[in-house]
Amino acid sequence: MNLVAELIYTEAPMRAALHRLFITHLIIALLAILIGCALAYTTSDLITRPIHHLVEDTADIAKGDLDHPIRRSRLPELQALSLSIQEMIQRLKEMMRNLQASEERLQIQNEDLEIRVNERTAELKAALSEQQQTADALHHANSKLKLLSSITRHDILNQLLALKGYLELAGDTELGSEQQRRFLESAKKASDNIERQISFTKDYQDMGVKSATWQEIGLALTRARGALPLEHLLIKAEGTEYEIFADPLFEKVFYNLYENSLKHGGEGMTTIRISTRETGEGLVILYEDDGVGIPENAKKFLFAQEMTPQKGLGMFLTGQILAITGITIVETGVPGRGARFEMLVPKGGFRKAKSGD
Repeated sequence: MNLVAELIYTEAPMRAALHRLFITHLIIALLAILIGCALAYTTSDLITRPIHHLVEDTADIAKGDLDHPIRRSRLPELQALSLSIQEMIQRLKEMMRNLQASEERLQIQNEDLEIRVNERTAELKAALSEQQQTADALHHANSKLKLLSSITRHDILNQLLALKGYLELAGDTELGSEQQRRFLESAKKASDNIERQISFTKDYQDMGVKSATWQEIGLALTRARGALPLEHLLIKAEGTEYEIFADPLFEKVFYNLYENSLKHGGEGMTTIRISTRETGEGLVILYEDDGVGIPENAKKFLFAQEMTPQKGLGMFLTGQILAITGITIVETGVPGRGARFEMLVPKGGFRKAKSGD
């Protein structure tokens, strides 16, 4: 007899148990992962945060804030590094203080040196200026001495020889009275020339000796006019309410101009006119007469120091007196229509007279 046994069982409980076990292990694994990640993050943060702090502090110090503190770390290695950086900063600060102190000392020394250099430069400038003034004065004195010596030894000597010759001829008893008179007139002209030359030497010697001063044009005109016989002429002075910075012999300029008009203006001259006008270059002083004027070929020698029978040394002296303070003079008249002298006073060399305000 055959027996057949049929065993019947279910897998559901086992599957359920396996599922629970899988879920349990899965949860455990996930928890382990989360715990591991948390531990890793915490460990990493404990290690990297001091490094970040150290980098941030170092960056602030690198920007120039040497007093920025280094945050302490719990890690021994980072603590040693922080201490090393702090020591380096302290040495750097000490070096900076020393450099600043050296810079301040150098600045003080530089300022002191600059002051001494400026003082020495000023002394040298003053010495050079004084030396130049001395040289100019010596040159001017030598020039005056040469001219005065030339006049004394040459011109006056020639006139004395001429005077002696005319007097000897006039004393010849064999000559007629008319010839003697002509020789005596020539002798008088020679003596007049000697007088003029001696007068010039005195004025030329005095020129430039005293310092230039402010002088009224009107007053200089009046004084010069009073020393010459100008009563028969009409003198017109217009716009002369100015003061001129010039040599004390300034009035001699107008004296010589008046005298030139008297000698060379001719019998038909009736009027002398003095006027002024301001320009961009300075003050122009015009002196004009209605005489015969000055020939063109004589103008270029008008202010030369040579003396001729037609020209004395007065105009030369006039140019020299004016030149001392930078005043120029030229003759711009038309021959046959009168003499016309233009004097240009540079800016700063003239001002309105107080009486003319």
